[in-house]
Amino acid sequence: TPASDLKELYIIQSIITDVIVSQLSQIRLRFQLQTNLTESYANSHQSLIRDTQTESNDLLSWSLLYYLYVQVDLGFTIESISDLIGVTSRTTRRYRNYGVDLLTHALWQLENVQRELYHQESICTQLKPITEPFIGRDESVGQVVDIVNNEGKLIHIYGEQGIGKTAFVKHCVLRLVETNIVDDVVWI
Repeated sequence: TPASDLKELYIIQSIITDVIVSQLSQIRLRFQLQTNLTESYANSHQSLIRDTQTESNDLLSWSLLYYLYVQVDLGFTIESISDLIGVTSRTTRRYRNYGVDLLTHALWQLENVQRELYHQESICTQLKPITEPFIGRDESVGQVVDIVNNEGKLIHIYGEQGIGKTAFVKHCVLRLVETNIVDDVVWI
């Protein structure tokens, strides 16, 4: 439906805007430049000139993306930015294209992080909730996690019925999933 399409576009635009703003703020911070991005038209001119003076391709590229696609109300164009920073439109387009590459990479990293979190969450939801109290076994869980992580061995848990073998194994599996040691869990 058109309403859901608009909602999806809004979400995508918000994510892209957040990445551009975050990356520009981080790189400006590294160069000890002003990170306050709510600025007037005149101040934005000064910021673009300062960004250019650092001679950092990354900073200038993020700055271009910010002023061209986030602060659209300021009315910057490739040509106006080129005139302001003293380069040709072709050079400014190259910086913009490089910025798009940086943005693509940042979005790809963000997607990988989200996929990993989703994967961990889906594994954890496959386990039935632990209702039994789990007290005083953190050291043992740590030992099992270390053995699986360092040696990759199979571990057999055995004992009398009702002593908490299942709860113990669930806690071990949760810790293994949280620390990215295992990718999948098969519960038998």
